[in-house]
Amino acid sequence: MWQWRARCETVAAMQRERWRVVAWCEACRSAFPVDLAKVARLKGPQSSLWNRRQPCLRQGCAGQMRFEATIPGLYGRRVLDAQDPATVPPRPTLGELAARNRQKPD
Repeated sequence: MWQWRARCETVAAMQRERWRVVAWCEACRSAFPVDLAKVARLKGPQSSLWNRRQPCLRQGCAGQMRFEATIPGLYGRRVLDAQDPATVPPRPTLGELAARNRQKPD
């Protein structure tokens, strides 16, 4: 998911790419649509929903809600939990992989 986070880190980017976001409670299984325009207005367009939790909105539920997104072109919702793209190590090139394989003793 870090690739998607790199593409749509902010609420403004999610709006631009037409992501549909819900807050989903792990305890009571309630789901509430997230108004990205309202989040941008209240928290700022550069705010992020990645790796965030909030108390459940359902009265009497003590659960935590996580954010999930429906990404255009993909089936189903994806949990907005992902490593910061800046901390993901680069993938080795084919040449680097071939060099490693040549160095391994048989």
